[in-house]
Amino acid sequence: MELKEKYTKLINELDEILSLGNEGLLKSERMYQVIYSVEDQLKEISKELDERSQLSIEKNIPMWRNVPKSGIFVRNEEVTKRVFPLKALLSELLSKQSGQTTVQVKSEMVIPVGKPYDGRLYLRTILQQASSSVFIRDSYFKPVILDILLEYLLDNSNLKIEILMGDNNKLSSLRASYEVFKKQYSTFNISARYSAGQDNDHPRYIFIDEQLLFNPDHSLDQWGEKTVNIHQLLDTTEIDKAKNQLIVEWNVATNI
Repeated sequence: MELKEKYTKLINELDEILSLGNEGLLKSERMYQVIYSVEDQLKEISKELDERSQLSIEKNIPMWRNVPKSGIFVRNEEVTKRVFPLKALLSELLSKQSGQTTVQVKSEMVIPVGKPYDGRLYLRTILQQASSSVFIRDSYFKPVILDILLEYLLDNSNLKIEILMGDNNKLSSLRASYEVFKKQYSTFNISARYSAGQDNDHPRYIFIDEQLLFNPDHSLDQWGEKTVNIHQLLDTTEIDKAKNQLIVEWNVATNI
């Protein structure tokens, strides 16, 4: 079976349990049976793939597994929480296999809830515009985005990436992942800082090559998990205003 067919088959299996979950007819043992089967098949498939795809699969499959409770019906929220990340990963791999990995950058973009793959695809489309630098300002930045950024660092060793997040309950997980990341990829030009103190003002920005400025209303990992509106600033005066604000925040932030 070709990779394209394998991905499509696994997506269909996940869609089936999503449908059962939506109707309140999915039991715990059935959900985990399908999820663990999909994960195992992905691990096997990864042996045939490039390094980036292998890293994506490795990062999306947990090292531990829950023991299902026999006979218990699963809430739909729990089904979507477990299935959506796997489905987004599979859709992304299928897109790569089909050679359709980008969409057009727009000045206004709405990604509805339930479309996490579309969210990741559009984030990658934005990041692909970068030739020299990427600045991300996201108070609740999560380590999963490091995995996406790694792809562009591997492609462009001259790329500079700066991440500015807030001092909140997400900081410890990013610090742990960032330390491991820097240890393994010490030659890459990536740095991360956090704004000390209570972060009441937390707009999100993606600043590409100090020219293209995007302002999403949700954290980068939430695109498609929640409905997100992504606005590209086009007025140079407003871009400069935001740029100066980011420079000030970066200069007083603490290194991670």
